[in-house]
Amino acid sequence: MTDLAFAGAAELARRIKNKEVGCVELLTYYLERVDRFNPDLNAIVVDIRDEALARAVFDVSGRAHLEFDADFSRSSVGDFSTEMVREFFGALVHHGRVTLHVALLSGVNAHHQVEAVFKAAARALRQAVAMDERVSGVPSTKGSL
Repeated sequence: MTDLAFAGAAELARRIKNKEVGCVELLTYYLERVDRFNPDLNAIVVDIRDEALARAVFDVSGRAHLEFDADFSRSSVGDFSTEMVREFFGALVHHGRVTLHVALLSGVNAHHQVEAVFKAAARALRQAVAMDERVSGVPSTKGSL
């Protein structure tokens, strides 16, 4: 499953849809990376897809919370209901015990809006669990503030 760490959002969505990997299995994999690689524990990413702009902020905190601010221009993209976007991220934060803030900042095309939201979140998660050679141990301000 190590190739999933660098897979794009479309590839991950395809594998989930084809039942090659489950959402919980994928999340567990990323959380194991958190434990293994001394992560920065949080990340902020803004992503643009043509006219659509989205922001995602992850905090790998052990506390499940979702702030989701996205009004899509259509109720579906092909057979995919845009209501499922919030449902997916709700399950992700609940099972992963992470905090995630997602905002769709602009956009007209629903396909681009959905893609921007998923790509921003995927890139933020990747950044949050990436190894940082400058950090030893788990970075925390607990007890020092």
